[in-house]
Amino acid sequence: MNRTASRFVLFVCLSLSTGMIARGQTVPEEADKNYSKFKKDVLSKFTDKHGLVVNLDDGKPDGIGDAAWRTGLATICFAIEGDNDNTKKYLVALRDKCWKDGKPIRHPDSKETGNKTYSRDQFVPQMVACYFAHENGNAETRALAKELYKKFVDRIRKDDWRLNEGEAATINKSNQFAFFEVANKLDLVEGPKLKNAGDPAIREALILAMKEKSVELANPKVVEHLNNGEPVFQFYGVHLMFLEALVTIKCRPQTQDLIPTAKDLGRQAGHQNMAPFLWLSGDFDKLVKFLNDWPAEFNNTDYVWQRSKAQQEKAATDGGGKHEYPRLDYMLLRRLFDVELRRK
Repeated sequence: MNRTASRFVLFVCLSLSTGMIARGQTVPEEADKNYSKFKKDVLSKFTDKHGLVVNLDDGKPDGIGDAAWRTGLATICFAIEGDNDNTKKYLVALRDKCWKDGKPIRHPDSKETGNKTYSRDQFVPQMVACYFAHENGNAETRALAKELYKKFVDRIRKDDWRLNEGEAATINKSNQFAFFEVANKLDLVEGPKLKNAGDPAIREALILAMKEKSVELANPKVVEHLNNGEPVFQFYGVHLMFLEALVTIKCRPQTQDLIPTAKDLGRQAGHQNMAPFLWLSGDFDKLVKFLNDWPAEFNNTDYVWQRSKAQQEKAATDGGGKHEYPRLDYMLLRRLFDVELRRK
């Protein structure tokens, strides 16, 4: 077999192993209706006066401490969809309202002080949003994505991988490879810090972190506690790991050693109803089922992909009271099918 043929076979095998090519899979018509409804709610109901996405409590903005994270998720959806107008709108809000004195912040009204300021969870969705905005957007959208991401690049160069005060705001080794890959796509790697972030040893840190989470999620004792609704596992961080894996594989699909690890983590997380991970493991039948049979009770709880299966079910039955939440979880799930379909 010649080299060209070998590369083609390798590409097909890698694509199939990650579930990025799913022949015969179609998006349910009901999914697009739901997406349109949830998108309209984000644009008209859950966007505050600063242009950032928030929760509501009795009709008033709530959860502003996660506004940068939430707005980043919304921007990912709009960028994958190819909605340039709304992608630009939220990129501008993140650029202009989520920075202060040269440092990223959660929200203009969050009154961040001391070490309890920013954390990398607010950054990760913005990183992914900048990637998809750059890949799918028009010239103006691409320029805005690069402008926003450059602010993060300049920041970590100035303060040794720290986005703001405190350990939680530090881009650690397991985060640096994805950071580098997006910076490379946006032509922002020249200069200090970033050149070494593409080193295989840095990629290995992400792989090791994913392996550790897979092993932990497969532990029978951990599973037993999770099934009882006990908070013995930090799902919020794993959700961010999904976003990092997504953007890394998209940036560099030939990353062979990352793919089986991501697939295994996807399978283990999928057992706990972490539906986005089903995209990594290639279980599209379950993804379609979620889109078709979205539990109405989920609308009573915040972003469900940061909870175990038992916690999802409990939160759904508890009810939301006067709280209302944007359905960014559903929107992301729907748009993942576009990522799969656009795979080259």
